[in-house]
Amino acid sequence: MANAENLKKGKATQFKSGKDAVENGRKAGVASGASRRRKRAMRQAAAMLLNTQIPMNERGPFMGTVKTLLKTFGYTPDDATYQDALLAGIMLEAMKGDVRAAEFIRDTAGESPALDIRKAELKMRQEELKFKQEQSSGAAAPGAVNNLLEAIMQTGEIDTDDLPEIE
Repeated sequence: MANAENLKKGKATQFKSGKDAVENGRKAGVASGASRRRKRAMRQAAAMLLNTQIPMNERGPFMGTVKTLLKTFGYTPDDATYQDALLAGIMLEAMKGDVRAAEFIRDTAGESPALDIRKAELKMRQEELKFKQEQSSGAAAPGAVNNLLEAIMQTGEIDTDDLPEIE
């Protein structure tokens, strides 16, 4: 924030210059790289754990529940992974009425209405931008108005009354 103290010429201010700025930038770059490597290692470890087969020879009340749940959803004990068990558990919660679990399953399956609406809006905006660019250059074809109108009308096919508001 600007005030009389940091505006004095020849005095040290909150902003570094020269060697100090270069040194601080280098430190930030090194820290950023280390952070990215840690995040990548964590993603790889999570993927490895999710794809690991569940040891079905273990006993115990929890493993019995997992085995039963997986058999309910049609998994064989030999090929079930932790990811399968996780999805089966979330599916069970969705079937019990957990709306967030149902949304997670729907979105994971790639059937997100909000995403479909965003794609339709993006397509409409691209058509509109293309139309405006053609209009401004004077090269707009007579059918360009119809193309824009068609793009707008296609977005109207999606019923947005049932969907939650997107921020």
